[in-house]
Amino acid sequence: SSIPEVEAMSLGDDGSWPAALAQAELGEADGAALQLLLGSERVEVRAAAARLLGESAYEPALATLLRMDRAEEDADVRDEARLAAAALGDRGALAQVRALCADESTDASWRRRAALAIADRGEVVVGALVEVVRDVSASEDDRRRAVVALGSAQNDPAALSALIGALDEVNLRMSALEALRAFASARVRDEVAE
Repeated sequence: SSIPEVEAMSLGDDGSWPAALAQAELGEADGAALQLLLGSERVEVRAAAARLLGESAYEPALATLLRMDRAEEDADVRDEARLAAAALGDRGALAQVRALCADESTDASWRRRAALAIADRGEVVVGALVEVVRDVSASEDDRRRAVVALGSAQNDPAALSALIGALDEVNLRMSALEALRAFASARVRDEVAE
């Protein structure tokens, strides 16, 4: 690992960052250890643990995340628990997150992150994904994932416009071509079906 173990592990329950969170941020998630952190007294630890459980697709935590979505006092932790449950495939959480992604009053950063997470489950929120594609400060990977997801947004002019715009960017061009191919295939299927 690129961060010295002493530095990564120096954060614990005494107000410092727990080792399980540091390891998960470095790509070495221990789902069981993260799940235990959902019971932390510290809001930021619970929120980070919920986020990382969703990102690491640790399905055994689903029931706990759903309970947190209903019972957690802190709104940020509830949102992270709901997003993690959606990323793990809970249909109710997916519907709630989809609605929050479509609501422009929802925090833009969270909305974009949530749109990418549920896109991995086949839920496409065009507006939020278009924002990711057009945001040059977003990571290349996130922008590429948004482009791919927009390929399934049948007959949506905003999605089509974003995909065409992505053709101008060398790093997104191949993904945009594939997404446009998927977009066009869906339109042709719709025309044939009529």
